Order: sequence, then structure tokens, then C-alpha cells
Amino acid sequence: VQSFAADKPQGPFRSFMHVYSLECVVVSILLNWSTKVVVYRSHLATQMQRLGLCLLLPLLVCVSAALGTLVAVEDLKTEGFDTIVFVSNLTGLESGIFDSIVQALNSYSLVHPLALNEKCVVPFPKNPSKRIINAPTGALNRDYDDSRRIYEAAKNGVKWAVELGFRSPLLVLGPLSSAPEDAVWMQGIYPQLNAIMGALSALYTPLEIREAFPERATKYDKLGVYKPARDVLKIAWAMEEGRGVARDICGSDPERMSAYRIVEYLEQVFRNDSQVSMKAERVDPIKYPFCAAVNRAAKGVERHDGRIVTMEYQGSGTPQETLLFTGKGITFDTGGANIKTHNYMQGMHRDKCGAAAVAGFFKTLSMLKPSSLKVMGFMAFVRNSPGADSYIPDEILTSLAGRRVRVVNTDAEGRVVLTDMLYYAKEAALKEANPHIFSFATLTGHAKSTYLVYTALMDNGLARKRNTAYSLQKAGDRISDMMEISTIRREDYDITDGQSEYEDLMQSYHKSSSDYGRGHQLPAAYLIRASGLDEHGINSPRPIPYTHVDICPSRGKDTEPPSGVPIMAFTVRYVLPQLGFTDDYETCTGRN
Repeated sequence: VQSFAADKPQGPFRSFMHVYSLECVVVSILLNWSTKVVVYRSHLATQMQRLGLCLLLPLLVCVSAALGTLVAVEDLKTEGFDTIVFVSNLTGLESGIFDSIVQALNSYSLVHPLALNEKCVVPFPKNPSKRIINAPTGALNRDYDDSRRIYEAAKNGVKWAVELGFRSPLLVLGPLSSAPEDAVWMQGIYPQLNAIMGALSALYTPLEIREAFPERATKYDKLGVYKPARDVLKIAWAMEEGRGVARDICGSDPERMSAYRIVEYLEQVFRNDSQVSMKAERVDPIKYPFCAAVNRAAKGVERHDGRIVTMEYQGSGTPQETLLFTGKGITFDTGGANIKTHNYMQGMHRDKCGAAAVAGFFKTLSMLKPSSLKVMGFMAFVRNSPGADSYIPDEILTSLAGRRVRVVNTDAEGRVVLTDMLYYAKEAALKEANPHIFSFATLTGHAKSTYLVYTALMDNGLARKRNTAYSLQKAGDRISDMMEISTIRREDYDITDGQSEYEDLMQSYHKSSSDYGRGHQLPAAYLIRASGLDEHGINSPRPIPYTHVDICPSRGKDTEPPSGVPIMAFTVRYVLPQLGFTDDYETCTGRN
């Protein structure tokens, strides 16, 4: 990873980072130990605690993601666990390897008749853990049941274990008696992978808590998994580390994760990874004119000044596919001159979840190392501030693709910064093997109004022909990262037409996108046109597939850690097939 000291703030901020740099070297030398194949530990956090370095290195605590240990367990009587978290859908008549647990639950049901079907703590005196936290999934065979039943049962069970003071739970996935065998989420490793990811989700500790209170850096010592399938711990650990990066960046407050501090964080995350390269730079108004417009008011405040971050992962083999991700990273969104009123500014430090997810996906890539995949990332971390220098409605900006765009609403800044990122992704795609461009963004409230908690997917012509959104939706169904498919129609293109001879395009509808019936589709059409991607549609000599991913509905509640979407779905869709977990995704031909 390249370091860009010249682009860091001067004065006390820079001196502060010099201290970090020296300590990084010392701790890296001290902590260069290996892990066992079936045990995945965030050594840095654990060993720092042992060495008494937590108070010195809050930044390194955050980079390690403060994870405990993930352990494969082959015997239910294994010592060292203080509770069993049993996730299942039981009838009470099951037999086999879970006999002892089922018997304990049946015995307890004599006292508590609903024990099989309710979350409860059950005595288990013959087991070293002494107790079972029963975490039933509920019915799994109704029209609307999906993989989240498993994920949420495990999450709730482990969360309860933590609340009760247990630090070493053993996760056991039992019979799922009512689950349909042909459901995509019941195939192969996915029932167990859903349970593990749900459990790990309950164990995440926010970055600022880890830094302020080192003694609270981790909620657990170890998480055991009973009889894990091949590679499932490795996959789960990599996805959780990726989600941890995304959550740290997205969930932290706008000062802790201002643009330059995000760069410092990412430099630490990827400092020892030879397959991930990273470059960070200030927002050059010639090179990034649209990002510079949004950044104008913030530029005068050194700690708020924006950064453009590009990353690249190169597998060890010849790339068979190239994924190009663009990410909206608005570190705080005031709305700009179209300033947000009432209490709508609350929670806007999470307007960077799109770029955070791109960075998190690179962390997962760096751990799973798919050999035939190349991935490029283009992230704009800027702050949309008010002030004398803020960009305002009626300005006309000229995109790198030569399109004159009239600004309508400065609170629609996400599509503005993505215009630059998509232009560079498009230019790079023309030089790569089998490219596909994506944009990740918390872009529209309309998507949330439409889909509530589900990510919205929108394909251009070639991506739709290749069933990209369909395959991603299926991948999300497998791993509790749910998605819905929208279609970009001709009306979405038409409404972005310029309304006078002054401009080619309108940046937004004259009302809020939430007030327009197709408020989350029109920004996708705008992005295609403003970036020049419309010159690479299915009717062009060099078509490029593009999929817009609006994660505004699915990023999570402001009162909880961010969800880390859509890292899991993209891992299942694009990474696991390269690790031998094949699927029947159709990418080049239409469905019958």
C-alpha cells in the first residue's frame, strides 16, 4: 500500500500519525505470528491486550476488527465453552448426533411447554457448558420464509449469550425440519454459513468503542462452530472482516471517519497485502470536476477536505473477469445549499456506506484470494457542506464525458460524485478482460420507500441480457443479503433531458426524488448518461455491462451498526465460484 504523507494534514494531525507509524512498526515486529488452519484469530487485538499496548494503539485495534477466535469443534463435549447456542427447527422427535440436546429440551419442556419453540436457557448438566441457549428459527416452509430465519436466530441467540455474560459460546446448527430442500439457501454450506454470519454479526464492536475503551474491544473470547463444512470458517471469517471494515468506515462519526482519516485507516488495513494496491489523492478540480464541486465548501477546512481513493486487487492467475466498483463516500451530507431541514441531517454520516462497502469487499478479497479475478475500486470520500463556497442549484457542470449538467438539487450529491468515478471506471473497463461496472451508494430515499429494507438492483441493457441482477438476487437469497430488481425505463432517461439549450442533462428532478414515482431509477439513468456509459449500450461496438446498487434501504438502522451490505452477496456471486463452490448462475444467455 502506498503512503501519501504529503496529502495528510499538517501540524498536530501529522505528528499524531508519526507516533502511530512508529508504533505500527514495533507492534508488527512483535506480532508476526501465524494461525492454525481451523482457527482464525485477530492476533493484533488479542496480543496488544496481552502486551498492554491497547491505550497506545487505538487505530490498530480498529484495524484488527477486534475479533476473537473462530474455532472448529467436532465433539459437543469439548471443554472451554460456557454455553451452547442451538439453532434449529425441531419437532422434538429428532434422533442422531443431537440426541443429548433434544433430550435436554424435551425434559425442560415438561416445565416450560413452549421450550422447543421459544428462545430460552435450558439446563444441560451433563455437558461441560452446563446450559443451552435455544434459538429456534420458527417455521421455514411458508411462502415468505427465507435464509434470514437461520441468520436471525443465530444472531439473536449469540446476542443473548453476550448479554448474559458468556464469552465463549458454541454455535450448533441442528435439524431444520420444515425447511424446503430445494430452497437455494438450503444447498451446500449455506445453512451453516448463514448461522455463522448471523452469530458474528452479534459480536461486532463499533470502532469508537474499541478505541475509547480497549477493555471492551471484543465481546467474546472465542466462537465455536460445531462440525463446520469445508472452508466455511475461512469464508465466514473473510466476509466478517470485510463487513468489519465497511462498518467501521460507515458507522463512525463524521470526525472520526473524515476523508483523510479513512485513508489512514485503509492504509493500515491493507499495509501487508501484496495483492491489493491503493492510491489516495486530494480532489483535483481538473481531474475530478464533479467531486470538486461537492467538495468546494469543505475544502477550506483541512480536516474535512476530500480524498479520492482507488484500489486494485489482482489474483495470481490470468483474470477471467474484471469487476469495477464505484462507491459514494459522502462523509457527511448537510444537503449543501439545498440544506436539509427538520431533523433530516441526523444519520447523514452514514452516507458513505457505498464506498465503505467497496473497501470492505477488498478486505474479503485479500483474505480469500480468488486467483482468476481482477477487481478495481473507485471511491469518492467528500463532505457536502454549506457555506459561501458550496455548489448551488442552477450551476452548470461539464462532466469528463463532455455532458453539460445543470444542478437541480445539491442534496442529490451522491450521483454527482459518482459521475466522475463512473467515467474513470468506464475508461478502465475498455482495457480489461470481461469487465462489469457497479456503483454502490446510499443514493435515494425513494429506494427505501419502495423496498423498505432491501437493496435495489438496476441493470443496463447488457447487464440485463446477462441476468446480472437476477444472479445477484439469487446470491443474496442464499446468504441473507436480500435484493430486489428494478428496471431502468425510457421515462427515466427522458426525465434527465436538459430543459433548455444551456444544458444537456438535468442532475435531478425538480422535486425530491422521493416525490417522483420513479425516484430511484432516474438517478441510474442520469449516471449512465452523464458518465458517458450510454455510448457503450447494447447497440454500440463496445458495450459495457453496468449495474447500479442502491443500498439506502439495506444499510441498517441508525441506532445499530451498519449492515455491511452487499459484501456477502457479492462474495457468494463472484468469489465463491472461484473457490470451487459452483452454481448455476446464468451470465451470458437469457433465461428460458
